[in-house]
Amino acid sequence: DRPANVFVAGFVGTPPINLWPATIDADHTVRVDGVELATTSAGSTRSGGSCVTVGVRPESVRLVTVDEPGIAATVGWVEDLGHEHVVGGALATGASFAVRWPGERKPPGRGAEVRVCPDPAHLHWFDPSTGERIPWP
Repeated sequence: DRPANVFVAGFVGTPPINLWPATIDADHTVRVDGVELATTSAGSTRSGGSCVTVGVRPESVRLVTVDEPGIAATVGWVEDLGHEHVVGGALATGASFAVRWPGERKPPGRGAEVRVCPDPAHLHWFDPSTGERIPWP
């Protein structure tokens, strides 16, 4: 539930955790590809202009239509597991994503333009240079 570093986060779980590069604006807003994910406190050890790696498990991400807010992405593959599907592809930035999709609902097809929406309550934060977990206020 609280991986100590990127290696552990990527090693545990199938499909593996999504790891995306993010930036912290001067107003302490964390963004992936310009989309706001969270806000740090003013006393955070990370200042404006900092980079972080955001981790989020596939079960804590949902896909929405392009008319809704979220990170722009394209579906590259769909794996049918019977009881669920795993939908994956690439964000507009080129970073990969994977999402668990309930089996009773038809998933978007390959090539579909979607928006990726991670649950802010389930984000993990890592230092991009060391890979170590960042305590998040």
